[in-house]
Amino acid sequence: MWTRFSNGFLKPKHISSSANAVKHFAKKDLLNSTSTGTNWRKLFCAGLVSTSMITGLGFFPDNVSYAQQGVDNSSVNQKFQQDAFIQLRFTALSLDTLDEVGQALEGLVRALLARGDVEMAIEESDRIEDTLWQARAFLSIARYYRLQGFPEEARKFLVKSYDGAEDFERIEFSQHLYTLISSEYASLGDLQNAVSSAGNITSTLNRMNALQKAARIFLQQADDGQDATTSKSSVTEILRATFKEASTLPGSSQTLIDVFVNIARSQARAGDIEGANITLKYALDKVEKEKEIQNWHTRALARIASAYTYAKTHSMAMDVMRRIPEGGERAIALSAVAKSMAEIGNIDAALPLFTLAKEQANLEQKDERRERILSLLIRDQTFVGRLADAFVTAGLIKNPEAQATAIMNMGFVLVDQNKFKEAEVLLDYIPYLGMRAPIFAALARDKFKNSDNPEAASMLLAQALEPVNGNLNLEMLPGALKAVLSAQLNYGSPEYDEGIFRQAYELTKLIPDNLTRVNALAHLATADAARGRIEEAKKVINNAWTLAFLYNGGPDYAKALANITQSQIATEQMLDAMDTAARIPLPSEDKINDRAPDGSFRAPRFDSITSVGVAAAKLHDTDMAIRSARLIKHPPARAAALAAVAVAIALPDASLREIIGIGPTDRWSYDFLKVDKRALEITEQHVIGQQEILRPQLDESYDDNIDINLLEELANSEI
Repeated sequence: MWTRFSNGFLKPKHISSSANAVKHFAKKDLLNSTSTGTNWRKLFCAGLVSTSMITGLGFFPDNVSYAQQGVDNSSVNQKFQQDAFIQLRFTALSLDTLDEVGQALEGLVRALLARGDVEMAIEESDRIEDTLWQARAFLSIARYYRLQGFPEEARKFLVKSYDGAEDFERIEFSQHLYTLISSEYASLGDLQNAVSSAGNITSTLNRMNALQKAARIFLQQADDGQDATTSKSSVTEILRATFKEASTLPGSSQTLIDVFVNIARSQARAGDIEGANITLKYALDKVEKEKEIQNWHTRALARIASAYTYAKTHSMAMDVMRRIPEGGERAIALSAVAKSMAEIGNIDAALPLFTLAKEQANLEQKDERRERILSLLIRDQTFVGRLADAFVTAGLIKNPEAQATAIMNMGFVLVDQNKFKEAEVLLDYIPYLGMRAPIFAALARDKFKNSDNPEAASMLLAQALEPVNGNLNLEMLPGALKAVLSAQLNYGSPEYDEGIFRQAYELTKLIPDNLTRVNALAHLATADAARGRIEEAKKVINNAWTLAFLYNGGPDYAKALANITQSQIATEQMLDAMDTAARIPLPSEDKINDRAPDGSFRAPRFDSITSVGVAAAKLHDTDMAIRSARLIKHPPARAAALAAVAVAIALPDASLREIIGIGPTDRWSYDFLKVDKRALEITEQHVIGQQEILRPQLDESYDDNIDINLLEELANSEI
């Protein structure tokens, strides 16, 4: 009755001619139909039901590959992929609303593009009845054509995407789509359409954001030598349009002034000094019109003075500086101006300003506040290469932990500048494990890259986890562990795994917050699994489960289980991962439709179940992938999961987050170790600790001169 495929799955031994006819009709005529409407969907599903009874849908071999990736794309592989896509399409078309069907099919379009089948992707996009999701599909096709070197075809589909992007009921998704369309036009060098696309965004702030993204693209093109004059001219026009939009915003605040300062600095970078001065004058007038002077006003003046310096309008920079009271506030401004002076190549003029900044900081009477201001000065001195001066300034900070924090920030700046030898010297002056370990992780990366010596990298990492005189700094310990584990996986020798992982496990016991401890254990389990230490990983996961139950019923319980799900995925315990994800509580009614701008869902339950489905698809288990998606009872979230599964089939080497989308990552920390699947060999990848963990300790943007997080703390403290 049954026989087996070579891959072990069963198929009917005898297939009737009538069944073959149904199979042929379902695959050829229905698959290629361009008709629309409910009747077509019902007919299509009926044909696919017949097909699914006859063929081994969803089964395909382990060597699935795609033309875009430059590997074998044989007819056999294409057939199995096609069968999997048919099954996904059938499931998508069985959804209830056009929105749900559209989101699922849009994922299928991206999957087809990922394997290089653009003609089929175009046919699939034409079947999408929901105009907004069809517009997103057209955008994906446009991006594909641009990357393949066919700009005219790309423009054609951008026009189609633009025509369908307006949707007042789903305004957030619509505005996000207009932003993406604007960026695509900018990537094609089309200034007029980049600006006009952004002009359709109803929110002023979002419209400004779209324009600034387009400007950054043109600036990057200029930096890359792609007709620099034309690109900078385009930037000038876009940024003046951005300023015009910003000037319509009412009121004034530090955030709004930051917007003007960022526009002005970009204008100066593009060579539009006149435009930068107009923008800064407008910002300055806004600050000066405020009747009640508050702490943020002096911060705003400091940023404006720094931007005037960057625009080489030094007389105005000094004029603004004189409006800031003496003491800590003027110290912040002087340091920022000195840094901008160095950025434009005038280090000789910057040095006396740093000296004046130090003198002004010493006028601050409150020790803690003075030390934090000095920490800003140290950061700026380090950035411009005045390391000895920065170290001398650090000596003025008497509190040991505050001093170590300032020196740690020096190390972060040096690591960003690839000055690893200088960063290593600083470790002797940072007696806290939580602060030292991330810098050690960066040094290990550099050691591996420059000497191809994983043993030396691991020796540094083992040293990173050794407490210094019992000083740990528990607040930074979770991030430190993550940085070290990631570096060991990607740059260290497997021979050192046992010792480093054991050290990390013992240190997790010292983390006081149980949810944070669950996260740390999830990282450790992922690391174990990546090295093939599956049994060790399972033990760590069991410990994480025990801690998670302490949150049963609490607001963080869902997050704890979501983290455990990710570690189970890493160990390829797919059934266990599915079980854990299914235990995550449903979101409340007011959160059930909480979605990121790309349409992905933020609820931990939906995101985790989708992760399981995507992971199964990456392992070529289409049946389990679709079964996982069907666990989601909320139809829109199920549609998003099906879209992600489709992409995962075509791009098995992409990360979960690249496939699924933003999800909850813009609301809470939900990133995991990026490691090669079950890697027993050393692979060069990004050290997560450096950007995701270390970056919050630094200024968000060196171009903005001032550490925003630090300034907010200073602004909230008494002067």
